[in-house]
Amino acid sequence: MSHRSALKEKFLTIYPWNDASSYAYRIHALQQMVLRHISRDDVREIISSGEIIESYPDDMPYPSYLMMGLVKKRTLHVVISYAPDPGVIYIITAYEPDNMRWEENYRRRQ
Repeated sequence: MSHRSALKEKFLTIYPWNDASSYAYRIHALQQMVLRHISRDDVREIISSGEIIESYPDDMPYPSYLMMGLVKKRTLHVVISYAPDPGVIYIITAYEPDNMRWEENYRRRQ
């Protein structure tokens, strides 16, 4: 099992998405989503079927994760954190990765 697969499996075990009762969008996320033409459905798609490519376990008040996925032929990154009690997924930001800052597969920074 690859490191990323193990990370995703561990994350899903500790923070099962199905337990999330709601999504909470940070103002920054909403502003960036409007500017970048990213819908809430696009974000939910990444959260439900995307890949965790980075984790930030020391972020406060909850650890956060950078997820990547393909929606409508667009590669998108979504940064989230998950509060197990009360079961809220916080959307911190969403963007289309820049190929000047990311390697070709958008999984690693240059």
